[in-house]
Amino acid sequence: MNETTITERLSDQRGLYERAPYLTTFRALGACTRELARLTDALVDGVEALRVTLDTPAPVVRRPPGRCLVQLGPVALTAVWLRSSPDSAATGQLLINVWRGAVAPRMQQRSERPGQDRMPEPATLLWESVLIADAATEAEWSWAPEAADAPALDARALATACVEQLRLAYVDTLSPQEPA
Repeated sequence: MNETTITERLSDQRGLYERAPYLTTFRALGACTRELARLTDALVDGVEALRVTLDTPAPVVRRPPGRCLVQLGPVALTAVWLRSSPDSAATGQLLINVWRGAVAPRMQQRSERPGQDRMPEPATLLWESVLIADAATEAEWSWAPEAADAPALDARALATACVEQLRLAYVDTLSPQEPA
């Protein structure tokens, strides 16, 4: 008589069921939150270092959940985590943009005299990158371009690339603009 224990039977059946990919698990949601925090920390640190290098006024930083906005003078960098499902990191997209102009100006008291208010320059998109999470475990987390034209990057490397795009945009605003 060939008797098997419950443990042996369960381990035999385990192969019958495909395990869910890591990014669809509940653990991946927590890892995604931590990775977004690492990315936004690295973005803010990178912009602060850029500010010192360029000798500009302090940037305006806003960090609501799942978002980061950094306004550095006439240019801005935004990072937004877009989720189609609140229960999975697998279906989200990380949208990173560099803008010329004021992305989210503070509301100011308007003057009662016409023509006295100076409206901020409307934001113009200069650079965009759409990324998706790529991970089999939290330790292997990286951000991969949605269009597989570039390698996946960890939070620090991605922040460095984004801050470089912001630097290029800032330097471009210093050069005289050609009339249209």
